[in-house]
Amino acid sequence: MLLLFKEKFGHLRIPGVDPKNEWPGLQGWLKNTRSAMSKYEKHSGGRSEDEPQYYELLKAAGVTVHGSKDE
Repeated sequence: MLLLFKEKFGHLRIPGVDPKNEWPGLQGWLKNTRSAMSKYEKHSGGRSEDEPQYYELLKAAGVTVHGSKDE
């Protein structure tokens, strides 16, 4: 769903309100994913430590973390 959203709109700024329910749960999932990525960048823990390719795939898809070392 993340890649479909990006393809359709050209960005990953998913609105918190989805009146047509086109992207159910995507905004919440992305928020949690960004939080996990941020924790990984700061403390090297969580799923990204066990599966670094997951983190790299998200970065390659354009997922950014506010305050990231890559920003």
